[in-house]
Amino acid sequence: MEKILAERLIAAFVRCLPSRARKGLLAELSEASRGSDAYAALQRLGRRFGIADVRVSGNYGVVEGALADTAILATYARTRDWVPGINAAIAAFFDERDGGTYIDIGANIGLTTIPIAYRPRVACKVFEPEPEAFRYLTDNLSQNHPAANVEAFNFALSDRNGAIAFELGDDNLGDHRIHLNAADGNFGEAGRRVIEVPTKRLDDVLRAKDLSRPIAIRLSTQGAECRVLAGGRAMFEAASFFTFEFWPYGIARMGGDARRLIDFIARRYSFGAILKSKQDDRPAWKRISDIAERLRNFASCGDNRPYALCDVIAREPS
Repeated sequence: MEKILAERLIAAFVRCLPSRARKGLLAELSEASRGSDAYAALQRLGRRFGIADVRVSGNYGVVEGALADTAILATYARTRDWVPGINAAIAAFFDERDGGTYIDIGANIGLTTIPIAYRPRVACKVFEPEPEAFRYLTDNLSQNHPAANVEAFNFALSDRNGAIAFELGDDNLGDHRIHLNAADGNFGEAGRRVIEVPTKRLDDVLRAKDLSRPIAIRLSTQGAECRVLAGGRAMFEAASFFTFEFWPYGIARMGGDARRLIDFIARRYSFGAILKSKQDDRPAWKRISDIAERLRNFASCGDNRPYALCDVIAREPS
């Protein structure tokens, strides 16, 4: 398996190089990638030779991203997949109903949009505020899914319209966040580069009555989930399927109250599932009251367990 992965990564890397550099570098890269982590070797060589972008082949097609990303693209390279349980649950939701509307908030480079957008009867509305990730997102959608059922928006969703400070993750390029707290935290937030991005309320961008039903929403905004919910209450109420990343540390850092998310799904939905790993592939469905109780216990960790997070799925009965 390591040999196959190494060969695939070597081929992708070499295609990025000018022809005069390929021959000499190929031997060096082959030697480096014999270790336990071929992708880490690829990243080290990329930094050395100034390679910024790389294309990776996997279950959702050939996807381009930053070679420096240690999280999303690296996982896709190593496993050929990303959040398979969530993507499969969303896909099954639409396949049972022959169409609808999918809203992907925090779409990053497209690995939670592309597998759903293959369904031409599903209208996809996707949001990604970080400019470089948005460039990758639109390029990846164009390459892997040229149909006209995807509309992409390059701004942040929150509880107000205007502009907002936005901090950029250093090597985890899935950890860009709205910047509301200048104090340093467990992830060196005080030293991050900060840019400004536009921000809008979801209910001012989309109206539920104008969208094809049913509606499914995926929400992954690194702690801003309560703010997005507050700015899109009508849309979230209209969604029959809702999945979100639940990260108490991030929510607390933005001054949010995780209980708002928990109370919302406990009132609105009937069934749910918790996935503890991004690579979990089979949601175990439970009554929503059971899921809410587990999340209340989980939320009590707060700042004491900054790495504690999970993904939550809530839905109506089929």
